[in-house]
Amino acid sequence: MLEDLSRSELTVYVGSGVFVIVVFATALIAIGRATPISFNTWTTVFIMTGFTLFLGSYFVSMFVWDWLQGDRGGS
Repeated sequence: MLEDLSRSELTVYVGSGVFVIVVFATALIAIGRATPISFNTWTTVFIMTGFTLFLGSYFVSMFVWDWLQGDRGGS
């Protein structure tokens, strides 16, 4: 599927992924400073699992949207 992506589309995907990571990191820093939450092992595992699921669904939805818009599914 990556061979079908133009350079500009791939740039958009990577750029938006980096943006999501920056926003998530900023939110974690804000939560850490504003609340008495302690980032122990289980809290970190829970947050990272949620983030991984979110980021995965984000990229899957981007690829599905691109596939539906470009009819790149075959034939």
